Amino acid sequence: MNGFARILPFLWPSRKKLLLSFVFAALVAVLWGGNLSIAFPVVKVLVEGQNAGEYVEEQIEECNAVIQKSHKELEGYEEELNQTKDQDEEISYTRKKGRAEARLTKALQRLAVLQWIDVHLVPHVPTDRFNSFTLILVLLLVMTLLKLACMFAEEVLVGSVVQLTVMRIRKECLRKVLALDLQTLRLQGTSELMSRFTYDIEALGSGLALVGGKLVREPLKALACLTMAFWVNWQLTLLSVLCVPLAAVVFHRIGRKLKKASQKSMESVARIYKVLEETFETIKVVIAFDGSLRHRQLHHRESKVYYHKSMKIVMADALTNPATEVLGMSAVVIAMLPGAYLVLRETTTIWGIQLAPAPMEFAELSMMYALLAGVLDPIRKLSSVFSKLKRASAAADRVFELIDMKSLVREPA
Repeated sequence: MNGFARILPFLWPSRKKLLLSFVFAALVAVLWGGNLSIAFPVVKVLVEGQNAGEYVEEQIEECNAVIQKSHKELEGYEEELNQTKDQDEEISYTRKKGRAEARLTKALQRLAVLQWIDVHLVPHVPTDRFNSFTLILVLLLVMTLLKLACMFAEEVLVGSVVQLTVMRIRKECLRKVLALDLQTLRLQGTSELMSRFTYDIEALGSGLALVGGKLVREPLKALACLTMAFWVNWQLTLLSVLCVPLAAVVFHRIGRKLKKASQKSMESVARIYKVLEETFETIKVVIAFDGSLRHRQLHHRESKVYYHKSMKIVMADALTNPATEVLGMSAVVIAMLPGAYLVLRETTTIWGIQLAPAPMEFAELSMMYALLAGVLDPIRKLSSVFSKLKRASAAADRVFELIDMKSLVREPA
């Protein structure tokens, strides 16, 4: 990624557009998570037959029960602290008291939010199940339209930044080349220079578009889903994150092979350009002395080398998608099996390990499943651009090699 880091000075003049594109990407991520969280009210309305008012009242009652229980626990711990003289018991009761105070604070905060919803929002929500479901679908449609509008704005801004940056890099390359001496330029050859000005810079531009577009938007979408899943149940979500270190190792190894293969592939393209250059520049001699067979053989040999180099990229890229799907689905299964156990057995523990503060509802499990499934889509999209990103990184290295090139013939003092 050193080549990408050196692009920053060329990106700096377009920093305002780039920053605005990041804002739109963040909005896309928030709306993406919001769309998936619709699974909760849908299950409540269609499966459990509850409307918004009934659900809020139920939650307010639960909060009041937790507050009363916490008050009793605090009174009991206070009495124990006043009576005990053992230092270890005092420390134990102090810790229990702290946990009870934290539960009480959390319940009071949640109660305040629920009461505000009950007063300001619930009266405007229809009580009829069909009307409630219709309102949910309208809300989903509006959020989807907003998400698509933000995505369109982000891609337009990123496209503008990429084209301007590529133009600046190409101008800098030409300025550096024109500052070199004739001997250095001849050693490089017209074909090599043309390859870097066309194929390499275009690959670099494609990589920039990915970095500013999908490589910003998709991780934010996954992060939004994970954040909401942690809010639903952080213990189960943490189980699904256990696959992340394994995924990092797999993609690191694939990435190294992809970048190396991409560099070899670009060098092979430059050699194909050289064969074509020699053929077209000496076309009269080739025709006069019947050299077409030799030039075709040279072109065939270089094209075959390029094919083998390209197939290494194709194979590594083809391996990325299955690896991503397997790891992503494993993460979902690891989280959902314990979640289903908690819901179906109406418990909060598995093998004595606390996995939920209270028995989970089917609606909560459905929303969590939707959010974890929502993480898979960004990961799948990122895996599809992995090879292009590594190719762009290799292209950036070659472009900045040209910019850093020094003249072999030095000017006299």
